[in-house]
Amino acid sequence: MKGKYMSGECILIIDDSREIVKHLTEHVLVAHGYKVQHAYNGQSGLDLIQTLNPDLVMLDYNLPEMTGVDVLRVLAREGNNVPVILMSGYGSELSAIEAFRLGAKDYLIKPFTSEEVLETIDNALLAQRLLHDKTKLADQLRHTKAALNRQSQEMETLLKIGTMVMSLAPVDRVLQQTLDAAIELTTAQGSIIWLPEHTGSNFLGFQKLIHENPSVNGSVICEPMMNRQAAQIMAAKRPLRTSDFSQPGIRIAPQLFAQALLHVPLNVGEISTGVLTVFNIDTMSSFSKRDEYQLTVLANFAAIALDNARRFEDISVSTTEKANNKK
Repeated sequence: MKGKYMSGECILIIDDSREIVKHLTEHVLVAHGYKVQHAYNGQSGLDLIQTLNPDLVMLDYNLPEMTGVDVLRVLAREGNNVPVILMSGYGSELSAIEAFRLGAKDYLIKPFTSEEVLETIDNALLAQRLLHDKTKLADQLRHTKAALNRQSQEMETLLKIGTMVMSLAPVDRVLQQTLDAAIELTTAQGSIIWLPEHTGSNFLGFQKLIHENPSVNGSVICEPMMNRQAAQIMAAKRPLRTSDFSQPGIRIAPQLFAQALLHVPLNVGEISTGVLTVFNIDTMSSFSKRDEYQLTVLANFAAIALDNARRFEDISVSTTEKANNKK
């Protein structure tokens, strides 16, 4: 009969009979997925219980120097609740009663069959397995809840940007909310929006850093290398992830170096109008594919919002000029 569980649990055998230890180890327990350790006397067994912390102990009653019940008394005194199966011969019923009083989970009478051993072990470990399953399920529920909370926050962040698209927010507000949302979605340490200047050859960056003096936030000058990279991203209309974990890292602006960057284009239809970048200054990890997806969705919203804001500002300026000309 196969054991019901093949979970690799560790069983410690404490028995002075080398034949029984060998039989249980080689022909019963290892063959059914258990890890096995052994000791030939009570004190050695107690030492191994302390160092190995086994899942179950198979304990012989008739041990040299100290009996199996003596071992149980030590375990009870130390508050060790490891499951114990006491093994003994016929006529030892009184020892079984004392063993149960001291916390033994079950009792095997020698000689026993492999089926009896496996069934007794399964029964003795049942409570531990149920507790392990309960703990594992609780961990899974915590992870699921955390993932759902994160997804909810991400959707809420994107909804804010979507609302901003519909509300015709001014350019400055679009830039600020996009920079904030980029950091929130990717847990980055900073974000920059690169927008081409009127000449088309250089980019002006609008930057947001966390855990820094607010005075460093605002417009930044694009480094020559970043100028080229931003232009390439706009031309390719595709995201780009880069990293350099050596010091000082990748220079993206004067006095600003990053070890990991994620760039996504600001696309309105078939036209790229800029680049949204998030970066980590001292975190030794690259951005993920999920970060790329989230930032791309945000960039698409932001590109439309920026385009709408600029058009609205142009119309406002034109209307004001016409009104002034009529005076």
